[in-house]
Amino acid sequence: MTLNLFKIIIPKEVKRIYFYKKEISPEIFAKNLKRVNNIKFTYSNDLIWVELPNIKLEIKPKEVMQYKIEKEEVLTVQKDEKLFLKMIYSYVQKLFLDNEFYHKNGNEYISLKDKFELKSNKNIMCHKAYKVKIYKIDDEYYLSINPKFVFLSKLNALESQEKGVYLFNTKSGKTFPYISSIDNKLTIELKNGDLRIVNYPENYYFNYSSKEAEFLGFSKEIYTINKEKFNIELKEISSKLNFLKDILDIKNKYEIPWDNRKYLDINYIFKNGTSKNAKDMFKYSFYKNEKDIKILFFFNSEKQFFRARNILKELFSNKNSIFYNSIKQLGFNTISYVKNKETNKSIFFYDEETYEIKDKSFIENLGIEDNYIGITFLDNFLGNIELLMNKMPKNIIFQPVLMKNINSMKPFIIKSFVYKLAKFLPGNTPFIINNLKEYKEDLFIGLDMSHDNISKKTHFSITAVENNGNILYLNRIKELQLNEKIKLDLFEKEYINIINKYETKHKKLPKRIFLYRDGIYLENIERIKNIVEYKEIKGTFIEVNKNSNINSTYDLKDNIIKISNEIYVYFPKTMHKQKGIELKIIYNNVKIENEKIAFQGFMLSKLYYSTPYSNIKLPYPIHITNKVALNDLEWKLYIPYFE
Repeated sequence: MTLNLFKIIIPKEVKRIYFYKKEISPEIFAKNLKRVNNIKFTYSNDLIWVELPNIKLEIKPKEVMQYKIEKEEVLTVQKDEKLFLKMIYSYVQKLFLDNEFYHKNGNEYISLKDKFELKSNKNIMCHKAYKVKIYKIDDEYYLSINPKFVFLSKLNALESQEKGVYLFNTKSGKTFPYISSIDNKLTIELKNGDLRIVNYPENYYFNYSSKEAEFLGFSKEIYTINKEKFNIELKEISSKLNFLKDILDIKNKYEIPWDNRKYLDINYIFKNGTSKNAKDMFKYSFYKNEKDIKILFFFNSEKQFFRARNILKELFSNKNSIFYNSIKQLGFNTISYVKNKETNKSIFFYDEETYEIKDKSFIENLGIEDNYIGITFLDNFLGNIELLMNKMPKNIIFQPVLMKNINSMKPFIIKSFVYKLAKFLPGNTPFIINNLKEYKEDLFIGLDMSHDNISKKTHFSITAVENNGNILYLNRIKELQLNEKIKLDLFEKEYINIINKYETKHKKLPKRIFLYRDGIYLENIERIKNIVEYKEIKGTFIEVNKNSNINSTYDLKDNIIKISNEIYVYFPKTMHKQKGIELKIIYNNVKIENEKIAFQGFMLSKLYYSTPYSNIKLPYPIHITNKVALNDLEWKLYIPYFE
């Protein structure tokens, strides 16, 4: 089985060549040579130099070689691996730029000529593109090349009829928030929040996201393009990117043994049976359903209620409706509607403009022992739903629903809604994963650092999850000083809180800690070991890359592949193009093989289902911290945690 990895065939060395030209300043000299050669030249007070592969290469113009000085260095990868990797990325960029590609930050390359106009919106072009990343496997270096499709405006930003949120600068490779294009002047927002009128607007094109595609009418075409063209582009990498042949074995993809590929065979345990499909919860009932369902209905006006009352009567009063049958199928015997004492109806109202809840004191006096579900009807998506959430009484589990979804009466929508109502009641467990039963005395901890570059602040989120999917602990610390590294004093404090909470609940310490980090561990690993492994607790640390660059023309959905003893990639089941999640095990002290730990990470993506028909893609602890990281309340719509 082959992967989109190509062996780097140049010597594992960096050749550094120096130049000196008395008649010109080093800075200008370096800039001129960079422009001609599409590669960076560094300068000092008198010299300039370039770092290249140690192979026969031409530097333009030929005349420049007369300014080459005798001093020349060859640095081996053993001496400076970071420099070698930096040089490879730099030289790969040069080759792409030499062959009519734009460079985009993040090692992406967008073709200038391999593009086509969208059928659904002729103002937008689909450009074929590639993302590259270096991997080290068994002391050899490989370049992964993953095709992608980038959607840019057909005309530059001033001339384009379709405006967007972000602009792509074809010269710098950077993206900027779009502000305006008034009086033939293009204004962008810089990283520090300042606004700037650009000097060369012809270099700026709108770069549309999949979210914008919905509003611009080409979201379905994106799906079709990925479905029909992605695998073709994977197959044609060798022929289309033949210009990389001097540094890569571009004709031969990396082969892995079939034994390195494993299918995820999961058994879900329900109250009345087991199955390989989570949706069979409607056949075998929730594994555990301690709480009955108690509901209040919220409307923004009498008018909205009267528009909805017939469908509400059919759905929520008819004991033979999809809603009632679905609740019975999940094993719930009792469903009740909380009535307003004044109206003797289960109908409550909120102000459409201020979002203030009417009869709020009555609702609050219901108490907190029983959790009440507030089904809140919305005519349209709210721009900031947190405004309404913030007004809800604390004893209400807020569950918004669009009127159009209720009106459609589609079984899978209603079943998904019922599942979410039941799942969000504390004490209810949809299923147990048989493959995770052996981790009953362990904890899975997720860490995430998210950044707000405008306010220059970092938000740290941490969670601890048990093997049954119960969220033991969740916290988010906002507005820390901007930093890529986790403050270990802060982590230690949060970790102690987690251990104390586990000990209070179970009257003992967890045996093992599986610490998942979104991104790379930049922190001091020895210090993290000392924090985690106190009181004889054993730990293992795993990095999660949610955008793996490794892929294959083979169908790998619901499979995990072993790249090396440390690196594994699993492929979630999805309706869209195949995309992997990468796990790198950087420390293991739990007496479990790395392969089994990676398999565990994959299984954790099955521990929570957003609907009965679709599981999440990331390991559950990282899914939680991702949702919590960047908003104050909205995460509560997706994560069942109420403490």
